[in-house]
Amino acid sequence: MRHRRHTLAVPDSDVTHVYGLPVTTLPRTMADCLLDLPCPDALVIADSLLRIAARPDRFHPGPERQRVREVSTRIEQASCRRRRLRARRLLPFLSPWAESPGESVLRLALLRAGAPEPVAQHPVQVRGKWYFPDLAWPALCLGVEFDGAVKYADPGTL
Repeated sequence: MRHRRHTLAVPDSDVTHVYGLPVTTLPRTMADCLLDLPCPDALVIADSLLRIAARPDRFHPGPERQRVREVSTRIEQASCRRRRLRARRLLPFLSPWAESPGESVLRLALLRAGAPEPVAQHPVQVRGKWYFPDLAWPALCLGVEFDGAVKYADPGTL
């Protein structure tokens, strides 16, 4: 059995240092994940990294779009790599508002099933108190929460 090893040159502009170790920048890492990982895994990781990079503010959204443009640039620069089309198609669905892997996977499943694109963490005020459903369709007055089993598990079992 033959094994092939492929390596990619990483330009200095895509390298940063964390605690003295060279690592790829967040936009480059996101692009690599979108290009190389299976779709649900790529979306989960890219959402999480976008959340770290954009530090979204529920009441003042906006800066996250600049980060997505940076990732888009890295994807376009990856002309020799497979899955560029799929990576490009995932870009509009990235969200820094996903607070768990389950929320990202649920959003992807709903979109694949033909649901309209949801708004993540849409602010809803009820009796003077603010709530942020994980996914919402404001025009339909519909909100969805994704809570994993851990949230409801007995504290002694963790």
